[in-house]
Amino acid sequence: MTYIDIDTALAVANPLTERTAAALPLHEAERELMQTIISIQVRPRVRRPSVAARRRRRAGLVLAITVGVAALLMLLPSADRSGGPAPAFAASLVRFANASPLVLLQLPGWHVVYANEEAGGFGEMHFVRGPADAEGNPRGADFSRQASLAGREASLTWMPLRTRGAKLMLGGHQNAPTGLGVVAHRFVFEGGSPRAFDITALFVDRGRVLSFRATVTSMAMFRSELEALTAVDTTTWLRAMPPSVVNAADSGEVVRLMLKDIPLPPGFDAARIRGVRLVHDRYQLGAAVTGTVACMWIGDWNRGRRTGDTALVRRAIAAMATAPRWPILREMAHQGAWPQVLIEYAKGLPSNSIQLDSREPIMSSGVDSALGCSAEWGVNLNTGRQASGALRTRRLVPAP
Repeated sequence: MTYIDIDTALAVANPLTERTAAALPLHEAERELMQTIISIQVRPRVRRPSVAARRRRRAGLVLAITVGVAALLMLLPSADRSGGPAPAFAASLVRFANASPLVLLQLPGWHVVYANEEAGGFGEMHFVRGPADAEGNPRGADFSRQASLAGREASLTWMPLRTRGAKLMLGGHQNAPTGLGVVAHRFVFEGGSPRAFDITALFVDRGRVLSFRATVTSMAMFRSELEALTAVDTTTWLRAMPPSVVNAADSGEVVRLMLKDIPLPPGFDAARIRGVRLVHDRYQLGAAVTGTVACMWIGDWNRGRRTGDTALVRRAIAAMATAPRWPILREMAHQGAWPQVLIEYAKGLPSNSIQLDSREPIMSSGVDSALGCSAEWGVNLNTGRQASGALRTRRLVPAP
């Protein structure tokens, strides 16, 4: 029996996979836990998401995010990036593409449904075979049944090789060729059933650690998908992007529409929203817009209470009371938990309690932990103002 046979047998024997756990009826308990956690005073700190955290789209809540915008158009370089005619794309989309590994999964029926870039050389893509639903999942898939996803979904994440601990993940005893001309030496099995299981391969390509994950029925299927990973030119990669990736040339108008019916705090500047240099999907953009607005209003509320400015407190409470009606939050509520958390704070401002029956006051540190005001959006909760500075990123992961 080979190492792969042993790992596969162990994976199949695991009765509780990530997706099985996600399908359990734990929503009410998760909501209660979330409310408790975000009511606790903690010292804010910036976390860099792990590889696993960045690839789990169905996680309940992973806060923070960046978004994209640009106004210039330019010609793309040719396949060898040395010149030649090519279609015109927004400049920030070109930069987004060239900051990625420029890799696609080239098998019949497979296409990109999601792409995301983070500061510092981190990013991810998701692939689906066949039709996908509005959230980018295989249409009609039953997430309580692993077999319904086999051969229908995969993802690729990347991070710099210099990342602390990255090299430690790469030692392994496997020898699986990829379509990129490099070999994957480490596999990570996540469990499954005799009919399907999740597996990840880690390998190094051009100064990055790449992590390819797929749900498969056999090692032969997984190896064939690994070998179908193909390096492409910038134009081909951008043409493969889904509509959910915001067109940077139009994102100014998209932001304007997202702000519809949202009362804006004094000093708000849409052009200073953190992450405007990056490109993300609509959910990510919506969270950055609403997060910045909400944090500024909560900062005003906090400042008003501290200085005794009751008029400022009333304005902030009245503005945030409209949050449940913000169109963009209603849209996002079908994809993830961000609107729920933001609205919980909006409802808690009048009583200074995230839970109406709680005596624990809303603390700035708790707001920072839940909404990422200072680290992610650059909003000072003592002043309620936007700040400039280096981008920090965490992620909001849409749920299916």
